[in-house]
Amino acid sequence: MRDTLWKMTARAQATAVRTGEVSAVELAEAHLARIAEVNPAVNAVTQLLAERALDEAARTDRGRAAGSGWGRWPGCRSP
Repeated sequence: MRDTLWKMTARAQATAVRTGEVSAVELAEAHLARIAEVNPAVNAVTQLLAERALDEAARTDRGRAAGSGWGRWPGCRSP
């Protein structure tokens, strides 16, 4: 499934994290792997904050495990 996570809509990804079908860390790792795969050709990502993304994902997973509510889009930052 990890190979196809990046193909899912944002809503489907959020639902998968919310329901525990996939962890936020797994989702972040899937996106980071996809970036590593295609960015050399497209050069779209100029600053990759992989460690920060994984830290945020781990925090989301800890919150989910503790039963915390974190809104409609878990793991997605908003201003």
